[in-house]
Amino acid sequence: MQHVADTVDRLAWTHHIDRLMIAGNLMLLLGTALFLLSTLGIGLFISTVSRTQQQAMMTTFFFFFPAMLFSGFIFPIQNMPEFFQWLSLANPLRYMLVIIRGVFLKGVGLDVLAALVILCREVLVSGLREYLGNRAVSVPVTLLAKWKTTTQLVALGLIMASPMLLGLAGIATALF
Repeated sequence: MQHVADTVDRLAWTHHIDRLMIAGNLMLLLGTALFLLSTLGIGLFISTVSRTQQQAMMTTFFFFFPAMLFSGFIFPIQNMPEFFQWLSLANPLRYMLVIIRGVFLKGVGLDVLAALVILCREVLVSGLREYLGNRAVSVPVTLLAKWKTTTQLVALGLIMASPMLLGLAGIATALF
């Protein structure tokens, strides 16, 4: 609960003291709970493998310092070498910053929530099938389920590509 109180306090500070207006939907900031859970898991892993408090502190430093560097917070990800761009895909802080920038600066609303739900569901189902497949458990899939999944992924691709497609349409209109 302390994290929730800290978040509310920082939002109030941002709004009233810094005079920064929040452009998007605050409900999307609930996505930060996923980030908090992932960093909590990393912290628990570090505390499990460390034998002393000093070892845990050094391991945390050597983990979170590169995570901060490769998240796009300090340096833009597009300016990093390609290897580090790929490495940053495994960094939870990168996605947290995308959510925060979208809500605070770009005015992202609940319209992206449908895409996030579809994507999370597909990742969950794929992971569950992979896990059960390794345990020799058969999961029957109907033809309707395959069509539904295909339709959802195509819709997700169109949602993600729509800014680019609209930009190309604007260029084509300007040229002709």
